[in-house]
This record gives sequence, structure tokens and C-alpha cells, in this order.
Amino acid sequence: MLSIFSEKKTPLGGFDYRIVTKLLGVPSYIDEISLFVRETAQNAWDARKDKNSCNDANYRFVLRAFTESQAAAFAASVLNGKEDSRELTASLVQATSKGQPYIIIEDKGTVGLAGPTEDNVSSEVRNFVSFVRNIGQDKHDQNSGGAFGFGKSVFFRFSAVKTIITYTRTTDEQGKTVSRIMGMSLFKETEEQTGRHWWGVAPSNHSKEFNQPLTGDTADKLATAIGFKAYGKNEMGTSVMMLSPTFPIQSTHGAALLSDPEGRLQFIQTIKEALLLWYWPRMLGSGKNDGRLVCTLTCDQSQDETISPDDLPSPIHLYQICFNEIQKTINNPSYKPDPQVTVKYIKKSSDGFGFLAVFKSGKSPRKKYETQAITPGHPFGSALWGSSDGVASSRHVALIRAPGQVVKYEQMAESSLPANEYAAVFFLYPSGPNAKEIEAEVKKSEPHAHDEWGVQSNKTVLAIISRIRGDIQSIVAPNIATHSGNSDRMGKVALRLGGLWGEGDAGGGNDDDDTGGGGGGGGGGQIKSEVALGIFQKEGCIFIKILRAPTFPEGKTRIELSTKARTLGGGTMDLDGETGDPINDSGMLPGHIFGWFAGKPEDNGAELIVEGSQLPADKITREAVAKGIFAAVINAKTFGLKVTLKII
Repeated sequence: MLSIFSEKKTPLGGFDYRIVTKLLGVPSYIDEISLFVRETAQNAWDARKDKNSCNDANYRFVLRAFTESQAAAFAASVLNGKEDSRELTASLVQATSKGQPYIIIEDKGTVGLAGPTEDNVSSEVRNFVSFVRNIGQDKHDQNSGGAFGFGKSVFFRFSAVKTIITYTRTTDEQGKTVSRIMGMSLFKETEEQTGRHWWGVAPSNHSKEFNQPLTGDTADKLATAIGFKAYGKNEMGTSVMMLSPTFPIQSTHGAALLSDPEGRLQFIQTIKEALLLWYWPRMLGSGKNDGRLVCTLTCDQSQDETISPDDLPSPIHLYQICFNEIQKTINNPSYKPDPQVTVKYIKKSSDGFGFLAVFKSGKSPRKKYETQAITPGHPFGSALWGSSDGVASSRHVALIRAPGQVVKYEQMAESSLPANEYAAVFFLYPSGPNAKEIEAEVKKSEPHAHDEWGVQSNKTVLAIISRIRGDIQSIVAPNIATHSGNSDRMGKVALRLGGLWGEGDAGGGNDDDDTGGGGGGGGGGQIKSEVALGIFQKEGCIFIKILRAPTFPEGKTRIELSTKARTLGGGTMDLDGETGDPINDSGMLPGHIFGWFAGKPEDNGAELIVEGSQLPADKITREAVAKGIFAAVINAKTFGLKVTLKII
């Protein structure tokens, strides 16, 4: 019933079929299985009928192997090739033979692949053309979580034969309900062909060269024959079958993982874990309670399993607790959060960024994660199952915006209590005169895989992440929070450290005319000091040594140490405990002040005098100075740092 149409080259050039596998690029954070789950689930959510309603959308993941009758249906009714497509057709016959695995991603409660089937037909709705005809075009609205053209590329990326079959129940350009089935292959370019091929119905006349989807009851019957579940009369949605699925995975089952029934059971469990890990906020209705993504899984002939967010494994349930408090706060302004959860709204001047919630807990045992066996290098593995050098410990903030998937679990400061872990959630919920611009800036900072909020060149995102880091550190490690004062400056140490670290050209200091290397003066007192680089608690540090006990004017009782970092963009940033850049795995900020010590902190026998930035005058005796009084301050390889001492 279907036959192949192979796109011929024109004088305008060809198409490199390999480009589609690169549209999403190399994920900066997530693993490849997570990439597939996130993109396909987001496609389902973005395709819901009324985006302004609170209706649910349904996402179903099917993993099976072809039966003998399904393989026969493919050979007889789908893979009708031509002489110039013999190699492609042969590979697809093998991929659809008995026992070969396939994946179907199905959504319901969505619009389906609606609109015209040809790109030159005018229509406001163009889902079919965007998904089946075009490659790599971003058609989504500003608040969505993905891009239709980019999102579909994962099907080709993880298909060994670069072939999908689409089956949809939808409406055409006249609004008439219709079933459609059509296949698409991306194969190597030849002298005559671009590499794009469609499996559909040949035109009835010679006015059009290309083929069209099979429609109507015939389409429903063929879909059922080759492995799809037919849509009901009043159902709409899209099902995409991916032939010969292949993923970069490690398993005891080896390369034959998906061809083996036990391997498929293991793989479907990793899909469940990935959906729970990244999509639990949308399963809960996201922050605005504007509809849920209902996810079900089917492996071989087993019954559908609906994933419940109530079954979230440790430590993901801790993040759910935080998110529930944010949801309640958004939907009821008078709600008082659970006292065990710290909830605050992060803002800067008149601009509000969103809600941060933090829940502290004792470390809990973890269940077995199948993902560990298949993806041992998982980006969140340290929190899920631990690492080779330590037990599992959650110390992350889940970054979430309106579409409802976790963009990233950003690692933060360690808890000051070794037996504790914590979970934090930041939900982007901007307010104020620049609310729309804030949301747009955050989305713009995300790569195509939506797995990062980029701080490198986005001041809005930098401000958000910096404030999150400062607030979380003050909550989970309050004893090492930094402080600053606003009194008159009595001394300054200005450092040029970019060259010393050997990376970048970010110098420190010299933001004004004051270039003092060991002192400053005025007001009746002077702080004489010297600086050196070193290592403390496995971090690159600056050590500031007090060389002489200063004279304290009347009313002044302590020395305060403050820092300022040179940003990647070339400007400067005050580090006051609420701002700074994420610069290392420990969650420390450039300019983080450990405290004041008797003796050099990296030496054995050094004693902590006081934590934080302020050193009382009564601790600065001649005897103490003679033995050595040091402060330890985190520096960063790509940041210059200015360190200021003042008497307050």
C-alpha cells in the first residue's frame, strides 16, 4: 500500500542526512538516554490541544520486538522500494524482521500532526509539514520547552537505520478529522538523491511527483498491522515508531540489549527512572497547576504501567517536597510553608526572579537504579547512587521553568553537617516590569537540549544563579557564610592574579586608582599585610597575612575582609554572600572567605580563630601577629580577585 519516494537532487544542491543527528549538538549536561526521553516527552506536552487550559496530556513509551505477522505486513505493505532504493529497502526489511526491537512514542490529548501535508499550502497549523517534511526548524512558542524540528531529530539520532513511521489522528487544513500514516528515512546521499525518502501513497496522476500519507480507515488498519495501537474515534494524537533503536549504553547484555527480552525490561526501567528524574514537576502539574503529563510504559506484551510521582525514589522525593511548597505558595498567597522547608522569593530591586525552596534531611538509603548499570557516568549519579569515593548525597538545586521539566540539577555547597543532605528547587516565576524579558533571557540562555542555564554571557541568568548559590549556602552552611560592611575603608590589598593562575586574561584589582599592594592609609590606622597563593580544603586559595597589629580609631572594633571578582564579561561583581559565579564542583564562589586562622591554614596545627569575614580587634595582639594571623579566600582560575581589608 505504501511505496517509496526518494528526493532527487536539483541544481540548488543536496541534503546531508547526517546533519539531523547533530541538530541538538552534544548535550552539555545530560546523558543520551535522558536526551531522548526529555525531547520526546516535551514534544508531547507542547502538542496539547489547548495550551491555555489545565487539561492533561498523555505520553506513552512502548518497547517491543516485531512479531512474524508484523514483519510480514512491513514487507508486503510498507517497504515497496524501487531499483534506486534497493540498499535502503534491504536494510529496513532486516530492521523490521521478526525479533527486531522497535520503540513507539505515543501522545494523546494532543492536536496530532495537523494541517496540510504540503509545505506550499497556506495554513496556520502546520504540524504535519513541520514534523514529516521539514528538517531542523524551530516553530514553538516562547514558553515551550523544545523545538519541533530539533525535538524530532532524536528519533533519527538513535535509529540505526535513520527511519521513523508516523501515525496520527488529527485534522487536516479544512478542520476535518483524519488518520494519516507515513514513513520517513534519512539515508546516505548519492549522485542523484539527496538522502531524504518518504514512504507513502504514490500520486494518482502525474501532476505531482512526491507521495502523500495513507489516510482514513485504511491507515488505521495498516497502523495496527505493523505494531501501532489504533486511535479511537474521538481520540487525537501522534505515534512515532523508531526502527532499529540504538543507544550508547553499557550493560551486561552488551550490544544485544534491546534484542533480548530481559534487556528490554532493564532498558524500560531506565526510561521510567529518566521520566521520573526529569519530568516529575510536570507530572505534578508544574508550578501553576496547569495540567499534568501522564506517562505510561509498555514493554513487550505487558500491560501499561502508569508512572506515579508519588513513587518518586530517594532522593527525588525531597525535591518534590520543595516543589509542593512552591506550588501551594503560588496558588495561595496566604499559605504558610511547612517549617521544615525554607521558601523564599528571589528578587533584585523591582525585578522578581522566582521561588527557591530548600529541604534539609538526614542522608537516606537508595534503591537500586537500573540507570547505574546502563549509564554509569550519569550527571546526577553522585546523588542517586553515589560515587566511587563516597556515599550518595544530594546537594543540588533543580532548575525549573514553566514547561515543567527539570532543566538541570545544579550542584551547590555541601551541607555543614556531614550526616545531612538537602534538596532545593528554583522555579522561575518572574515578576515586575521586566518579567517577560527575564523569562525570555533565561530561555535564550539554554542550548538546544535545554539542559543548562548559561551564565557565560547572560547577566540575568548570572544574577539568578549567583543569588541561588548565596541563599542556599546561607541555609545549609551558615557557619561559613560571608559578610561585608559599609564603613569607611582603612586599607586595601589589590591583587593581579590572572597571570599567576595561568588561565585567561582576567586580572584582579585596580578598579580605581588605589593600587596598594599591602596597605592603605588614612583615618588613624593602617593594615599592613601580604598575600600568597596556596591550597586549602582542596581549593585554590589566597592567603592574607596580617604583618602588624593596626591602630583602631575610637569606635572601631574589628577588621573586615571583603572581595570583588572580575567577571567573564570583563566587568566586576561585589561578592556579598548573595552574588558570585558558579565556578567549581564544590559549589564555592570566587571570593568565598573561609575565615581567620592562627597559622597558615594549609599547614598542620593551624587553628581557626573565627569563621567568616570579620576579625575582632582583641584577637589581633602582638603575640598573635608574631605567630601568624591568616585569612583564607577562594580564588578562581578564570576570575581575577580584589581583596579589601578595612577597619570597622
